[in-house]
Amino acid sequence: MPLTASGNGSTASYKDRLLAGEFNLYLVILLGAFLYLPFLGSVGLWDPWETHYGEVAREMMVRGDYVKPYWESGFFFSKPVLSFWLEAASMHLFGVTEWGIRLPAALIAIMALALMCLAVSRLINRRVGLFAAFIMATSPQFFFLAKQAVTDMPFVGLLTSGISCFMIAFFEDEKEIKPGWLYGGYAFIALATLAKGLLGFLLPGAIFFLYMVLSNDWALLKRAKLFSGLILFFLIAAPWYVYMSLFSGRDTEGKSFFQRFWIHD
Repeated sequence: MPLTASGNGSTASYKDRLLAGEFNLYLVILLGAFLYLPFLGSVGLWDPWETHYGEVAREMMVRGDYVKPYWESGFFFSKPVLSFWLEAASMHLFGVTEWGIRLPAALIAIMALALMCLAVSRLINRRVGLFAAFIMATSPQFFFLAKQAVTDMPFVGLLTSGISCFMIAFFEDEKEIKPGWLYGGYAFIALATLAKGLLGFLLPGAIFFLYMVLSNDWALLKRAKLFSGLILFFLIAAPWYVYMSLFSGRDTEGKSFFQRFWIHD
């Protein structure tokens, strides 16, 4: 069933929920910007992984190689490439600064907040959407990762964004799947896979499988347009992994990408 309960116990109209979702969207973007953007670069890169990942992104710029991550004296195979691409792009625009390195994580956090709030507002009501966004925005770990240049926020933020898109596509109107939201969900899950690896699609897959088991709603598989959705997923997520798995270069410990990423890490 679509989740359409309103705060006063009646069912909100579809138009009302759309308007509530749009209003909340802008409000939560402002909230996220207020929480995460000020003083983003006022503290040095103190976490060891911030300096490590930031240097890998900087090396991409210096070497002009945006496919094969490199660190100090060898290739770096421990993490997927998306976070480095985002940090390198930000440094291209805003300079090699703490603010430039951390900005992508903060923007992804704001996007995840906004899409999650939009989904909850449209499926339930405006008040619940705002409460959900405020709780998520001020949760200590989420707040912390939104202001740190590590791979966790690209993974969590893109995963949250993808599931939010799927929620709108599947549950806002039982009779009609919204293709834009559906394929947006597949795209975000593919990007989450480029940000962190297998968990990018295994975790949402497990969530939806558990939902289908508990609700006995196996028709969700038919509505999901799996064939075209998976084509989009693989077009986004697979090329870099395939290329790197065939790459013969070695890291500083003499391991290939396949040995380091797929076996060791």
